[in-house]
Amino acid sequence: MLLPSDYDGNFVGPITIRNALAQSRNVPAVEALYLVGINPALSLAKSMGITTLGNADRYGLTLVLGGGE
Repeated sequence: MLLPSDYDGNFVGPITIRNALAQSRNVPAVEALYLVGINPALSLAKSMGITTLGNADRYGLTLVLGGGE
C-alpha cells in the first residue's frame, strides 16, 4: 500500500492545519478527510452548492488529492 506523500518529499515540521491546506500538503488533507469522513464531507460540499459529486461509494480518501471525477 502506498502512503500519501507531498510532492517535495520533505517533512516541514509542525504547522497549523490552515497552513498545511493552504500549502497543498497532501498528508494533512488526507488525514482531515479521514477524520471528518467521506459522507459528511460530501454532504457539506453539496450544502455549499457543489452538485457534480456522486455517491460516497465512488470515492476514497484520494478525493482530496483530485482522485474524484
